[in-house]
Amino acid sequence: MPGKPNITRCPMRRLRLLISAMVEPRRREKRDRIPVSGLRGNAETKGCVASTVHVRVGSTHRCPPLAGSGLVLGMANTNARSCREMRDMRVSDVVQKVVLGQMTWEQAKQVLGYTDRHIRRLRRRFEDEGIACIADRRAGRVMPKKVSDETKQMVTQLRKDLYFDFNIKHFHEVVKEKHGIELSYSYVKGLLQLVGLAERAKAKGKHRRKRERRPMRGMMVHMDASRHAWLGSDMEMRDLIWVLDDADGRVLAGRFVEEEDTRTCLAALMAVVTQNGLFSELYVDRGSHFGRTAVAGGPTVEGNVQFARVCRQLNIRVIYARSPQARGRSERSFSTVQGRLPQALRAAGIRSWDKANEYLTRVFIPEFNEKFAVVPTSPDSAFIDPQGINIDRAFALEHEVCVGNDNCVRWRQHRWQIPRNDMRHSYARCRATLVEFLDGRVDIEYGQWIIARFGPDGCTSTSNGGRSAPLEPAGPKALRPAQAR
Repeated sequence: MPGKPNITRCPMRRLRLLISAMVEPRRREKRDRIPVSGLRGNAETKGCVASTVHVRVGSTHRCPPLAGSGLVLGMANTNARSCREMRDMRVSDVVQKVVLGQMTWEQAKQVLGYTDRHIRRLRRRFEDEGIACIADRRAGRVMPKKVSDETKQMVTQLRKDLYFDFNIKHFHEVVKEKHGIELSYSYVKGLLQLVGLAERAKAKGKHRRKRERRPMRGMMVHMDASRHAWLGSDMEMRDLIWVLDDADGRVLAGRFVEEEDTRTCLAALMAVVTQNGLFSELYVDRGSHFGRTAVAGGPTVEGNVQFARVCRQLNIRVIYARSPQARGRSERSFSTVQGRLPQALRAAGIRSWDKANEYLTRVFIPEFNEKFAVVPTSPDSAFIDPQGINIDRAFALEHEVCVGNDNCVRWRQHRWQIPRNDMRHSYARCRATLVEFLDGRVDIEYGQWIIARFGPDGCTSTSNGGRSAPLEPAGPKALRPAQAR
């Protein structure tokens, strides 16, 4: 029979004895007195097993926001370094148990979650290099795509000095376009949040189902207003009337007004119809200038509301949203506008509302449509040419009045004198319609006839040879009046 094999000639036995000799003194020490520096596997602790080192994980302590840009440097990899150290501790503990015969390599594979190939690779490296093979070789090596400290300082300094009121997306675009800093949006967002120069977004609400866009432009139009300090906190707050198409998200009209009311909304709608044409549906909130809601949460009754009457004459169906989430498309658009427009106005040095409206029309809206408009499902358009319709008359306000004995119409502390004409000797006690145009002009209509015209200054306009002029069609379904007698 062959003799017993020499123990010192067995490589695995010799390796186990070597590991036991290194580990035994460590096991006699207290765990809380062992330095954590042994995790890094440097020259001083090379060959030492770090399995007995325990670090508290999951602490709820949070680092305060970093105010200075110098504190940013060296802090981005703190979590990664901790993860590597914990991983080294776990692997070294498992390998130690394998060496001491308390665990097999198959069990080590299951504990560590490694594949067969990787556990064989770890075993070969352990036999060749010893315990030093456990250390992550990427630690301390500079990654080729690592962002330099100078670039980080430049980004944080631009955020502090120039673009402190920009949102993160707008700031990322400006830094990329104007300063040539090619960083991803996620990296810039994480860097600003790390140093305390940007807030983290709140958690999302409950799940809602997305409403699909209309396939063609002109099928649905959103109208809403947002009150905001557009020119800064030292200037008065005003409303921004915002009209956009549902199919592609393109802004059709926008204007700063003192307050959202019937006239300002009709003016915005008139601009859309004049530039694009008539559309099918209008999505609005439940404001009193759109319709009357007698009971909270109840149905909206249009009745004799001026805005609803104009939409009925133009065959535009009005949809009244019951919640801000129902108008999510326009609400998200306002979120983007509020995060960009005030900063753009400040950067352009605009301090008057007239110049702000000019900048909004000529610069901001075209840039907004270029960046955020999407391609509609269908290339066709549902806009209808308003040919044959008097746009000014279609969007005018109508008021039922009674003519006095002196042939004067009294309305809102104004007196409008009806001139004499050949149609009727007197209009005393007759019911007439006072038509108020959006530009300030006033017409008095009697049936299908215009019996008086007044300019914005209140003066009587010239008549047709002392005779009233016939009515012009007021909507798509309005019939042309008969010829004057």
